[in-house]
Amino acid sequence: MNSASSDIILVEEMPDWLQIKIHDIEKMPLVEAKAYQCEWKNQTVYFISNNFNSCLMCDVYHADGKKITFEDDGESDDFTSTSKNWKLIWSFCDCNWKNS
Repeated sequence: MNSASSDIILVEEMPDWLQIKIHDIEKMPLVEAKAYQCEWKNQTVYFISNNFNSCLMCDVYHADGKKITFEDDGESDDFTSTSKNWKLIWSFCDCNWKNS
């Protein structure tokens, strides 16, 4: 994956399905999460990462909110090697757990 630039945008400007996922994440205790936007196969794709997921590519979505399931290693390898124009669009931390 190419390195990501930071281009935080208002949640209200994101697709509706992504807004719902973000609001659900913000309700979770002890979480750090980020959402990225990138291009893959000439399409806009979203990747959500959080410290609760043990799977690196579990939360990758098409622009319409349809989840991308990497059926084989070749496709996930293609995603990690050819996705581009990564932007960090949202970041969240329930940082109270770090101070406990």
